[in-house]
Formats: sequence, C-alpha cells, structure tokens
Amino acid sequence: MIHKMRFIILCVGLFSVLSCKSQSNVDNLVFPKNIILPKEFSNQIKELREEFYRVFQKDTTKLKSYSKRIIFSNLDTKKDYLHTLEAEYWIAFNYQVGIPELIKRITNDKEIGLKNYMDLIIMERVENGDMTIDGHGKIILDDLFKISGRANYLLKDITGQNFGDVKMKSTEEELRELQKKWIEWLKDLDD
Repeated sequence: MIHKMRFIILCVGLFSVLSCKSQSNVDNLVFPKNIILPKEFSNQIKELREEFYRVFQKDTTKLKSYSKRIIFSNLDTKKDYLHTLEAEYWIAFNYQVGIPELIKRITNDKEIGLKNYMDLIIMERVENGDMTIDGHGKIILDDLFKISGRANYLLKDITGQNFGDVKMKSTEEELRELQKKWIEWLKDLDD
C-alpha cells in the first residue's frame, strides 16, 4: 500500500512538472527574427494592410499605434465584433507580437459572447439560437463567441494556414492539439 501511494505521489509530481514545462513553452513563444515570410503569409498581410487603408482612409495611425495590452484585453473581454476586426488589422502590422499572443489563447475556452457581428454566420450559434441570419453573410467556422475561436480565426486569416476549427463544444484536448499545430508552424518558420 505504501509503495502504491509513493508511486501515485511520484506520478502526480512528474505530471505537474511536465504540465508546467509545457505551459512555459507556450508562455515563451516568440516570432522568429530575420526570416523570409512564406508567400501565402506575406500575401495575407499585404491584403489586410491594403484593406485597412481602404476602410480607415485618413484615420490610419490611431489603430496601428494601440498597445498589445489594449488589443488583447479587448479581444479577451469585449463582445462587440468591432474589437475582433480591430485586432485583425492591428495584427497585420504587428504580426511578430500578435501571432504568439494568439497561439497562447487557443486553449482559452472562455466564452465572451458576440454582438454587432454584421454579416457573419456561425452555424452552430444559429442552430443554438445565439445568432440570427439576415439572409446573407460570411460563414465562419470558428466560434467567435469564445477567446479560443477568435484566436484561431485570426491566426487562419493572417497566416493563410488552417489546422482546424474551434467549435462550440471543442474539448480541452482538441484545443491543445490545435495549439500544438500552431506552435509547430511557428517553429517551422525559423527552419
């Protein structure tokens, strides 16, 4: 009995150490320096920047100068879709900072909600009664009601990569696996 207890305590301790190590790897994510961006990624950034200048015209300096803290605080707490849209444009100019922050958020399954979503359609949310359809709109496969869904949506949009979707009922394991794929993608940029 004592041997079993020691074994259990040892396993719990080892699991705790490994969990902390895994988390610290995510916390220490950085965008590689001095790399040549893949063509698809570079094109996505260019398109988003051009769209930004068309949409904001004369008022282009304000949003670009927002701090990382403001952008991600809004993304993590505000229901208004405008904040997700602002983050999308901000990241086009600050992807070296923004992409690691988004990857960290893939496992954050906190539900914020969504309002003023314009012409967006998230079918799971429509079926659940959380959204209405006005007859047309862009279909989004990630659950923008959640931090994890917003992060994945923005990562896909800015990079042109797709490693899966964040659904209403994505499990913790599915989110960790998705995050792992984004981490691998980021590390592969440096190769």
